[in-house]
Amino acid sequence: RARPPLSSADESSSFLNSFFGNGKKPTAPPLPPPAAGSLPQAPQASMPRGLGAAEASAAPVVPVVPPTRERLETEIIRTVLVSYFGIVRKNLQDMVPKAIMRFLVNEARHEMQNMLVAELYREEELDDMFAEAEEVVVERQRCADLVSVLERALEVLRDIREMRFEV
Repeated sequence: RARPPLSSADESSSFLNSFFGNGKKPTAPPLPPPAAGSLPQAPQASMPRGLGAAEASAAPVVPVVPPTRERLETEIIRTVLVSYFGIVRKNLQDMVPKAIMRFLVNEARHEMQNMLVAELYREEELDDMFAEAEEVVVERQRCADLVSVLERALEVLRDIREMRFEV
């Protein structure tokens, strides 16, 4: 049975369908059960009339139906390939969204970091960002005054101790 020629669109969709599926489950034609003790028979080649015995013996006889073992091996290989393509298809279906999200998230993170750095280093606001808050200035001045008072008190205590030893 001859297959109609495929257009380029049919070929590409057929190729993609092997990875992503076309919604149909592949079905294999059922194998006829082999008869016990029987060997596959090669069909008789139909020869045009008028050919001699010498010409008939030179024509190769090609069996149409492969032997049972070859058919079984072919089915096993086909089943393994279908299973393999199913696994590859599932892996691709799992990995593609993950890869897309990874690249989107990385690009968004990079852009956000660039925007934040640009916002942070605007020259108009640098002086405001580096300026101390009023509460911090007041607290620092109070602490500095307290340190000077404590240093003065320490000097007084040293003077008192020295006077005691001199007496």
